[in-house]
Amino acid sequence: MQLKRSPEPPHDVDELVYFAENGLWLDVLRVRSDTDAQAARLIRQSVVENRPTAVWEAEGTLAEVLDRLAELG
Repeated sequence: MQLKRSPEPPHDVDELVYFAENGLWLDVLRVRSDTDAQAARLIRQSVVENRPTAVWEAEGTLAEVLDRLAELG
């Protein structure tokens, strides 16, 4: 997990990025706020234009993205 903090005091968290590797997959969740979130399941060994190939993606509010993640099972 990575936290990106603002450069200005009190250095609040601007962005949270969570990575999880599961064999062939790399799952990523990025949260900037409750209205700005993204998630993706990437194939680790398949790269197109310097980016792993996504087999699933979601973006929207945090609640929407988490609901979509729950559908993955």
